[in-house]
Amino acid sequence: MLIVLFFCGIDAYGQGEIKIVLDEEKDQYLKVSGSMQFWLRHTSLNPGSQINNSEESSVVDLSIRRYRIKFSGKAHEKLSYHFELGNNDLNYNNADRNTPHILDAYIDYQFHKNLAFGVGKHAWAGLSRYGAPSSTTALGHDLDFVAAPYVMIYDDILRRMAIYTRGTLGNADFRFVLAKPSVNKNTTTIGANARFGDRTPEYQFSGYVKYQFLDKESQKSPFSSGSYLAKKNILNLGVGTMYQPNTTWYLEGSDSVYHNATSLAADLFYEKMLPKNRGITIYLAYLHHDLGRNFVRYMGANNPAQSALPTEFVNGKGNNVPVVGTGSILYTQIGYIRPADSNNSTQIQPYATVQYSKFDAFSEAVLTYGGGVNYFIKGHKSKITLGYQNRPVFKTTEHLVVEGMRKNMFVLQYQILFGE
Repeated sequence: MLIVLFFCGIDAYGQGEIKIVLDEEKDQYLKVSGSMQFWLRHTSLNPGSQINNSEESSVVDLSIRRYRIKFSGKAHEKLSYHFELGNNDLNYNNADRNTPHILDAYIDYQFHKNLAFGVGKHAWAGLSRYGAPSSTTALGHDLDFVAAPYVMIYDDILRRMAIYTRGTLGNADFRFVLAKPSVNKNTTTIGANARFGDRTPEYQFSGYVKYQFLDKESQKSPFSSGSYLAKKNILNLGVGTMYQPNTTWYLEGSDSVYHNATSLAADLFYEKMLPKNRGITIYLAYLHHDLGRNFVRYMGANNPAQSALPTEFVNGKGNNVPVVGTGSILYTQIGYIRPADSNNSTQIQPYATVQYSKFDAFSEAVLTYGGGVNYFIKGHKSKITLGYQNRPVFKTTEHLVVEGMRKNMFVLQYQILFGE
């Protein structure tokens, strides 16, 4: 490696970016970047949650939420390539995730300054802005997957084998994706309510178009930023869709019925630079998922529990909460950033998030909310986040599914990022 660097030369600039120039004309180059997110967390666990076969009501744990190492560059003026290694959720439950695996491996060809095509394994996806959310620029302590109903079922941490086209037309920014989803290895027994099915997944189509009224956002990455730290004025309105045939199944009498899953979304992203290095960030989204009769999916990011005993509560183990389901979702984020010291060398950003959902399977609405504060030592490249989440736990009673209690989670996160 030292020999390669000696002969190719290295340009290091732009807050720690590593760039290896591969030819004298500097048309071919390789960039290296990476990130890590560390969590110290206290979680009130759902009823019946077990750790090492012992029922627990709460837990304190330390984990690596994510780590990434990315290689990207250009083979020539129009062809770029992207290769990324990493993994999620290195905790005491997931010792086998210590080995990084391939997340991204794709090429992108720029036919025109306003039109490009790509192919490979990647996170380009439609539906909404946060169909592919940026984890390193997220407004909160973690991502919310309201626009990713199939995460870790038909994909690999949002990545799938797919072809895509992306581009701009005036102020409009678009992406359209045709993906071959991964085979579902978590098939459950068919029942009265829809669940992910047992068929080999068919091709998935998704698209997203946004109109940019003010500053334009970059299309270099599939991931959308959660906050630009008051360095841009942005007002975007977007609409999108996702469709996958025969995705879920359920019983109709004694017959197995397969359901075509359809999702629709509309969203708004607003970031405003204010005087004295201050700024506000607002995101608002409406999503409608048709995932089959009474479909509900429970998710618990970086779940600290290993299993759950049968109870009247339906959330399941650990920090599981209803995230997506057949029905409608309103989701919003808001943040306010300002200098944290007189020299403006650091910044502080309180934020809040709310998800309000009406799922066909539940008798009551699902309300999950949170908040916290980001402390930026050097922007997103070095930041500390103290985050809080309050979630509902649902139970069955008299053939109804209603909220039975609420649980809390506190997360202290440190993020380190180098390169882009």
